[in-house]
Amino acid sequence: MKNLHLTLFTFLLIFILAACGQSTPSLDEVTTAIENGSLTVEDALEKGYVTSEWADNYNASKMETAIPAADKTLSNLIGNFEATTLDGNLFTQDDLHSVTYFAFINPGTPSGIQAYNVIQESYDAITEAGSLVLIINTSSESDFFDSTLFPVVHYNDSLKTALGSLDTMVSDDFSGSWNGNGAFLSAWNSQLESEAFISTMHAIMDLVE
Repeated sequence: MKNLHLTLFTFLLIFILAACGQSTPSLDEVTTAIENGSLTVEDALEKGYVTSEWADNYNASKMETAIPAADKTLSNLIGNFEATTLDGNLFTQDDLHSVTYFAFINPGTPSGIQAYNVIQESYDAITEAGSLVLIINTSSESDFFDSTLFPVVHYNDSLKTALGSLDTMVSDDFSGSWNGNGAFLSAWNSQLESEAFISTMHAIMDLVE
């Protein structure tokens, strides 16, 4: 209950300040909101509360200081799974790269399409770094992904079981997280901004080296 009150207070504070004519909350207020989960870095960036440089530095600092303890790493691990790509090939955890972005996309939603476009545009940077994006289609629509540059699989029961409790992080439109050596090491995204997306990838790569 105390955490709920803190979250509501922070949420209301940001919007009260905006309503009173202050164009943006202070960085301390934004940081507090991000830390207690009432605001994401991506939302703060989109609303103009922070700059891209601030967002990149924040994500990088979190990656450097938030190396999970052994028990936390285990709770964030992806289990064994079997899925089939849209072209009929088997895809398992053995096909993951040391750094892989799991993108759960519903192509029938604006945020799903926006995230998909960022991922497609980032293809060269991701492949040059030796990373991978696994797109998990959370809808029954398949034709949308015909020209996708990365592997696409359907969100089947095997993947849901492999995620365990992390299945609750998968939204109805878009959600995603960077996975390093089998463990989800980044915050879960509800939308993507190209520069922050790539900088987080490099931070994860530095962690798993």
